[in-house]
Amino acid sequence: MQINYLKVENFKSLVKVDATGFGSVNFIHGFNNSGKSNFLKFLELLFSRKTVTIPESYTDELNILRTRNKVAEITPFWRGYIYDMPFIFTNNKRQTSILFEVQLELNNSEYPHSEELLAAGYLYNNRETTPIKIKGEIVSINQNDSQVILKEVKLHDITIFSDNNGVPKFFEAPEGSSLANNEGLFNEVMDVFNNCVSLIESERYFSKEKLQQDPPDIFATGNFKNWLYGLSLDADRFEKFTSLISFLDKFNLTSKVANVLNDNLKNYPFIKTKMTFSKFKEEIEVMLENPVGRFPLKNFGTGVQQLFYILSRIFDTPSKIILIEELELNLSPEYQELIINNLQKFLEEKILSQVFFTSHSDYLNRNDFKVYEVTIDANGKSDIKSSTYNGLKGMRRNFLTFAEKGKLD
Repeated sequence: MQINYLKVENFKSLVKVDATGFGSVNFIHGFNNSGKSNFLKFLELLFSRKTVTIPESYTDELNILRTRNKVAEITPFWRGYIYDMPFIFTNNKRQTSILFEVQLELNNSEYPHSEELLAAGYLYNNRETTPIKIKGEIVSINQNDSQVILKEVKLHDITIFSDNNGVPKFFEAPEGSSLANNEGLFNEVMDVFNNCVSLIESERYFSKEKLQQDPPDIFATGNFKNWLYGLSLDADRFEKFTSLISFLDKFNLTSKVANVLNDNLKNYPFIKTKMTFSKFKEEIEVMLENPVGRFPLKNFGTGVQQLFYILSRIFDTPSKIILIEELELNLSPEYQELIINNLQKFLEEKILSQVFFTSHSDYLNRNDFKVYEVTIDANGKSDIKSSTYNGLKGMRRNFLTFAEKGKLD
């Protein structure tokens, strides 16, 4: 599964963006505040499962009757509501819908009931992959909430869903198809894309955590240590904990990087990972061992912590498409190369199917992945276009020339 292209209008600074030609690894560069994160966050917003809520009355601790929204239904990514996101429309002009069109390419075997779809002509019979094109809009409900409305879906460039004034039609062509009007099959096809992307934001840090009596089931920034501790204690989830250890051990230290790091590797804790836990007063701490000894996670460098966080997120998510903000964060050039090499290994091993990452690093100057440049004009309108890494280097040369000229003046 890979995203081929994305067209979006009226989402934050993405006034009208048409980005095409994505590959397995996609590097997005540009100045700060140019719209890179908006691009990633739209993909996450689009493919996240939506919800439907209903009002619920409750009595607070002061015995006052209040009302809150309760999730009544978790819906597919393409149907439902987006709550409590007040500034997703360009210039907050909510009367204009957000329009989107996205095309993904899937192996034919990834589609449910692929043999039926193939026999009916909805999949290519002379190719291993078939594209699916999804069009829709996000309309404002009120100042904080919006609704996703699907307009059209095409498989093998044949319409399998259309919405005409609120009347949905499924598998309209080819004429006489045995799948005609099969809403159930359509839902199964679309369910493949629920939460198919996962965004690893730049807020990757380890804070002090008090030991929780009931460790969380969901991994998030701020509860990572308790989440790990819970995995290690829970008999039903201990196998997942040991699988994470194995996953960390497989992180590949290439010979080139290993030669450069040399003695630094004696402090590297993920060659044969040994993870335990300690309690310091009320604070829980992850303990890692290296050839030197056993130390708290906070004693290891921020680069090691970044790798630990990113790898754990990739391990924990079922998503095959990973979006990473500021990949270079806290990583030396050697560790930047290390993480890129391993992301590519994950692609080869089918652990992941596609990676998008943003960065400002000159050390990610490689020609083995797609490169895109994001710019923004004086009106706050972002543009995304295919580029080369030399484009970023050129911008920096121009900036340095300008800065040096200003200094001389």
